[in-house]
Amino acid sequence: VQLSRLLMPSGFEHLEVASPDGVIDFICGPHCTLEQIAKSTVLCDLPVVVDEVNLKMVNRLEGVATTYEATDTPRYSDGWSQPDCTMKETPAGLPPFFIHLKVGAIVLLLKHVTPWINLYPGVRLRVTRLDEGKVVCERIGAHEGERTVVLRPLIFEAENFYRSQFPIRLAYAMSLKDGQDVPFDQIGLITPHPLRTRHIREFLDGKIEAMGEKNIKVYTSHDKPEQYKDIALFSVRKLPDRNKTASVGLKRSHQEMTKGTVAPAKYTVALTKSTVAPAKYTVALTK
Repeated sequence: VQLSRLLMPSGFEHLEVASPDGVIDFICGPHCTLEQIAKSTVLCDLPVVVDEVNLKMVNRLEGVATTYEATDTPRYSDGWSQPDCTMKETPAGLPPFFIHLKVGAIVLLLKHVTPWINLYPGVRLRVTRLDEGKVVCERIGAHEGERTVVLRPLIFEAENFYRSQFPIRLAYAMSLKDGQDVPFDQIGLITPHPLRTRHIREFLDGKIEAMGEKNIKVYTSHDKPEQYKDIALFSVRKLPDRNKTASVGLKRSHQEMTKGTVAPAKYTVALTKSTVAPAKYTVALTK
């Protein structure tokens, strides 16, 4: 199956580059100074893409990466809270389970380090030294050159577990949701997954007005065949007991809606909960 491109909105084609690497070169290429990188970012529509871009940026730096592994402690004695499950999760505000760093990497501070130092969540730092028990960073942007030591452990609290990890994450890229209202001098937009054209247009209109066209580069594509562009979406309310039913509306794909159906059909959803932790539900649709 040949993959198709998600076309740019009319009038914005001159902002587009041919590959994600083109966006990365624009934001963090050899021509970019540290000050420019500190005031730039790559915005992505999915967290997994943010992680991929950040890792690719770090791999461009010289030297061998040092990996710092977190320690997760479950809050409850269930399957969801065990370390082999939580290590794959990075809830909002928490550092990742694995942090891959090199000297020169740009990171974002997630939590206050010490109350007497003017460092707050959201400050960008540049890594200057990596040790087993500490990461030494230099502040960039405002107060550039101010040094700080980020010590481990700092405890972060999630819904199902506690995480002990450095209070930082790589800061070359961030999610579109988190970064759309943050002022930057330059931005790159990478969307390898479906994104509605209207949303792209609204986003780009606002950024062009604030930043100017020369400070924006965009790569858009998607990884699904053209015939699956409009995917059927439905939501199921999770029920506490077994063999319960709920009536939910099904928003069907564009292809089905053009076959003479006036209103979405109603479906009865039968949920059967398994006894294996973590709980799984089997969904059966009956029209």
